[in-house]
Order: sequence, then structure tokens, then C-alpha cells
Amino acid sequence: KALEFSVTGVVQPGMVADVTGEQLDAEMTGRTDSVIVVDVYATWCGPCKLLVPHLESAARQLGDQARVLKLDSEKNASWAGRYQVQGLPTLLLIKNGRIVDRMEGAHGADAILGFVQTHI
Repeated sequence: KALEFSVTGVVQPGMVADVTGEQLDAEMTGRTDSVIVVDVYATWCGPCKLLVPHLESAARQLGDQARVLKLDSEKNASWAGRYQVQGLPTLLLIKNGRIVDRMEGAHGADAILGFVQTHI
């Protein structure tokens, strides 16, 4: 079941998965029929920590409508650079293997849901 939802098997419906840059690439290119939300964060970032419960709530509400991922910008600096992440946290919305939208800063679950649902 996990491999039907996620190319890597790491991502589960309704949950936030912490991924590596390689896993993100696999999710982006291996299955392009669903939306991916990526939270680019750093462990030292205060607003990033504030975002976590809201992102988890949004992931639960989205269920299998979107794959919700987290990418540590320090462990995966080349990926953060490749996707032109300037501020933290940054939410990237990926559809059909490319970034179609982004949102910076800590936002509530409703704002995250609105951001994602315009692309589903």
C-alpha cells in the first residue's frame, strides 16, 4: 500500500515524512499524478518549529490527496539551493515533477490547506 502512494515507500497518507534530497527527487520524478508539499526547514529555526503541528494537521486533513514531506536544509543544502529556498520555513508545492508554488514563513493549518487545495 505504501508503495502505491509513495515511490520510496517513506511517505504515508496523512503523515509528514522527513526525507533526504535523493528521496525527494525520487518522489518528484517517479510519480507525477499527485501533489507534493515540501517543508524546507532547519532544526535551529524557531518559525520552522512553530509550523510543525500545523503541517501535521494539514497532512492529516489532506490524507491521500497530497504527499507531505520535510527536507532539512542543512543536511540537504544542495537541494535547498537548487530549489532557490531563500527563507525558512519554505513550503514548496510540486506538481507534475516541478515546483508550481511556494509559501514562506510559519502559517496555520487552514492557510496550508488553502495553499495546497488550489492545486489539487
